[in-house]
Amino acid sequence: MRSTSYRLYRTAEKYFSALLLSLTLHCSSAVAVNEFVMPEPNTEDFAVLDDSRFNVFFYDKSANFSNYDTVLLYPMTFDRLTISKKVSNDLNDSWKESTFKEMDKICGYFDEFAKGIFSRSKNFPSGTRGGENVLAIEVRMIEFFPTDLARGTGMGTIGTSSNLKGVGALTYHIVILESQTGRLVAMVKDTISINSGNFAVSNNPTVRNQAWRRAFQRVAENLHAELNTMSKLTKTDTENS
Repeated sequence: MRSTSYRLYRTAEKYFSALLLSLTLHCSSAVAVNEFVMPEPNTEDFAVLDDSRFNVFFYDKSANFSNYDTVLLYPMTFDRLTISKKVSNDLNDSWKESTFKEMDKICGYFDEFAKGIFSRSKNFPSGTRGGENVLAIEVRMIEFFPTDLARGTGMGTIGTSSNLKGVGALTYHIVILESQTGRLVAMVKDTISINSGNFAVSNNPTVRNQAWRRAFQRVAENLHAELNTMSKLTKTDTENS
């Protein structure tokens, strides 16, 4: 479980080193600590989880996830989001016209599912305050590769023809920190398809919203499952050491 191929590790290590130096997580007023500043990580202290539900799941090899029993979920953010340079000018311009309200609504779909999944869980239930055994989690939209236009005054006036390719593909990061110390214990890099199966998304705001919800439900479920996996594996390692 702990080992990984050299190729995968080097690819992930290169990505990890380049991105994590500037990551910070801002906390709400409900938490005693107002800001978590992520220290510069020593990449040698991190490993890539094999058979992860995500493209890449980095974790601190010294972290015992079985010591954490609560999570502090922060709203999904889109302030770092960029549109892929590989898309057409029409798609690029169309999505760059999206309003704060529209993007905030999309992010809210993830927040809704994450809150529901973790609040009902016996393992890693969601809380409102940081603490010694609490993990702080933030999901960040990073890059979007749209396959359909986003035009007009809202997400409901999209496209002019049937589109079975879906809305697009979203690359995102998940930052997982100790809420009390700000210590980075894990980070996720993943890309997910935003689609509604066999239903066309163009000119159908209901289906489009379902596509985002469907994708974000899967992200929230995978995050919860992966934390449980890490908890079981690190607990076993500790007992066997």
